[in-house]
Amino acid sequence: MIYEKEKLTNKLDNVKERKILVTGGSGFIGSNLLKNLIDKKNLMGYPYHIHCLTRNRKSIANLKNNEKDIEIVEGDLLNYNDCLKALDAIDI
Repeated sequence: MIYEKEKLTNKLDNVKERKILVTGGSGFIGSNLLKNLIDKKNLMGYPYHIHCLTRNRKSIANLKNNEKDIEIVEGDLLNYNDCLKALDAIDI
């Protein structure tokens, strides 16, 4: 188990200084992923930038306290132009 944790930590080290896009940030999986990324960023000092594509800014009210840690891009995943806007300069 420790080996797996070290592998994960090494993979996260490679994520430094990158922009990460999370789609569906208002859903169950997306919101938990955002919380996890924000915790890793704040607790472990990973300086990556988190972007979230959501249809409505109000729908991620549960992340209101962490809004300074993420850049919110309003749009619909089914809209090509919204996707292009969200993917601008994204690494992961």
